[in-house]
Amino acid sequence: MSKEKLSRGIAQQILVTLIACIANVNFGFATQYSSQATPQLQNKLLGDRYLTNLDVSLFGSLFSVGGIIGGIIGSLFLRYLGRRSTLVVCSAPFVLGWCFIMYGPNKIYLIIGRTFTGIGAILAAMAAPIYVAETCSPSIRGRLVSATFLAAICGNFLCVLFSLILNWNYLALVSVVLLTILSIAMAFLPETPRWLLSQGRTYQAFYALKWLRGDDQDIRPELQAIDQSLNDNQKLKCSELRQPAVLKPLMISIMLMILQQTSGINIFIFYGVSIIQRTGISAGYEISVILVGGLLLSTISTLYTVDYFGRRKMLITSGLGMAVGHFCFGIYHLMVISEAAGDLRWLAVATVAIILVSFGLGWGAVPFLSMSELLPIRIRSVGSGLAMIANWLTAFIVTYFYDKMTKTMEIYGTFWLYAVFSIIAVIYVYYALPETKGKSLEEIEAYFRLNKRVYNSEEEMELSPKD
Repeated sequence: MSKEKLSRGIAQQILVTLIACIANVNFGFATQYSSQATPQLQNKLLGDRYLTNLDVSLFGSLFSVGGIIGGIIGSLFLRYLGRRSTLVVCSAPFVLGWCFIMYGPNKIYLIIGRTFTGIGAILAAMAAPIYVAETCSPSIRGRLVSATFLAAICGNFLCVLFSLILNWNYLALVSVVLLTILSIAMAFLPETPRWLLSQGRTYQAFYALKWLRGDDQDIRPELQAIDQSLNDNQKLKCSELRQPAVLKPLMISIMLMILQQTSGINIFIFYGVSIIQRTGISAGYEISVILVGGLLLSTISTLYTVDYFGRRKMLITSGLGMAVGHFCFGIYHLMVISEAAGDLRWLAVATVAIILVSFGLGWGAVPFLSMSELLPIRIRSVGSGLAMIANWLTAFIVTYFYDKMTKTMEIYGTFWLYAVFSIIAVIYVYYALPETKGKSLEEIEAYFRLNKRVYNSEEEMELSPKD
């Protein structure tokens, strides 16, 4: 097999990933939007559109409620419509939500629109990594699935960048343009071979895989492996949900999503500008560009390190970094209360940077990557839906109660609690997550079917002996 022919197949997979990533760019754009828009929406000159502090909590947290709704319908879409069609469908609630926000006459429309963008965001977040995981070769799957989360961070960065030159209503229009590009481009891409085979569409699956791997590649062994994996899963019944082959990967995926949100990351994504301005720094928008830029760079590095260091090491390192950042951020606010901080606003910005960069190094992308790898094909749609519902339910709880927590526990106590949760996340990964680096989806499914226990040493954690 010539390198030119092999590269052609990889180029096709990269193209598929880039187009699918547009969905997650919109996901990131929508999550960041409240941080950039709410300081402007708290201007009383807006009249009926003016948001009080309670409205701001709702504007941020109801995005997560939309995510919960999207998680429920998303699992059905992924199963019955397919991965590609779900990526197209996600544009509908997105555009509807943005129209409510741009043209709504009062704040009720703004809050409803925010909920609809949450539905679209979760559909994109669910479908994009699964679509990429099921179309890419094992050797490059980790980096390309991680690219879907990188796309979300690019969406964050795009939002803070455009917020420097656009008002909150015109800012929403940027996402509408991107969604139009996504819908048109996805029409020219194939459905995933695994989903097509699961629907009995063998002929279409063959040509989809042929297109993805290159016309000169012998795809029969891979197609047979996918088909065998599907046949093994066909025997799955509801009564077997208690078996380790299904329950373990499902519970691990759900726990990773919960622990991602209990790290408190969405506090900085949803309310970042306000948090920066609370430290006395007036240039909140400009500083947010720098901070989200750091998050973007750390996520880019994950693309090159996740398949080298593995999923476990990245998550453990990332969790420890976030714990340190949250602890130091709490110390800063404790010093402010005791009037011992002096002019240490730089410390607040530095610790937020540590938190965001650490998040980008592992807990940002790897939970989504692990979910797409761990879940068996038969429960991948439903399982990813349950995991994302858990993710957004936790996000809603964390963001909605943030203001109440800062009043009862003080700001320093709140961020120390996030530090504790980050340590808990590290402990969970160490004891519960198997290393899937370099393993095919079929090998990962076989690992859980064999009912292996979770090992502590890195060598034992491999699904098969190291080369």
